[in-house]
Amino acid sequence: MLDLEPPEEAPPFDAGALDAGERDAGRRDAGPGDAGECVPGREVCNERDDDCDGLTDEDFDLRVDPLHCGGCDRACPSEGGAAGCQGGACSLVCDLGRADCDGDLSNGCEADLSDASTCGDCDTACAPSATCESGTCVVPCPADQVSCGGECVDVASDERHCGGCGAPCFSDPHGAIRCESGSCVVDSCGDWHDDCNRDPSDGCETYILTDTDCGACGVACGAGAFCAGGACAAT
Repeated sequence: MLDLEPPEEAPPFDAGALDAGERDAGRRDAGPGDAGECVPGREVCNERDDDCDGLTDEDFDLRVDPLHCGGCDRACPSEGGAAGCQGGACSLVCDLGRADCDGDLSNGCEADLSDASTCGDCDTACAPSATCESGTCVVPCPADQVSCGGECVDVASDERHCGGCGAPCFSDPHGAIRCESGSCVVDSCGDWHDDCNRDPSDGCETYILTDTDCGACGVACGAGAFCAGGACAAT
């Protein structure tokens, strides 16, 4: 008669959650008959296979996703602008009137370009008595002057702002041009040049040592003559 010993009792199977997603999504359940089987859930960016398709975080492009830029949950800043992600690195496009003046992406476009400390751009700080209006420093000026770039000027006589801010007269290497009553006029010419077209925008434009303008505008030397030292001479 055979003496049969009872088989050894197998230890209880202990299967934990092998892939725990958001709210147990993608949990591997160790229930009877399906030990270790993946329970699909919504894929989230957590370096796990939440939807049980054998892939990890496949729904997220870490190269261009501003919420997961270069890694899960690495959100790019968007303060004062639009966040972007390029090649796994954060980028930032500032809104109109905002700028990233400190070069620190973590605080976004922190600078207000309507503020006197950053008026119009990162490098312009208005004087203590000035204010910033539409991106330009404005200082209180006398009644006969206007504020141009934070400076009080007389636009009736200032060659840099003749008739208005940012309206300079022509800088002529052959003569002098001045601002008179808000208009640029040719004051004098030299170096054998003259203002023959009476246009202050090009100053003393004509060279008057030629056969067509000899010594003065429109003085032409006739046939058989040429201009020498500002006077027509016979050949």
